[in-house]
Amino acid sequence: HIEAVMDVVDKEGLVLKCRYCGRVLDVNKIRYN
Repeated sequence: HIEAVMDVVDKEGLVLKCRYCGRVLDVNKIRYN
């Protein structure tokens, strides 16, 4: 699972401000594999 309480910068330069929104985001686009 993703513990996201910080700003996650996508490889495409997309800033994803998430707070426990791992289900909302495309986890495949996040650098955390």
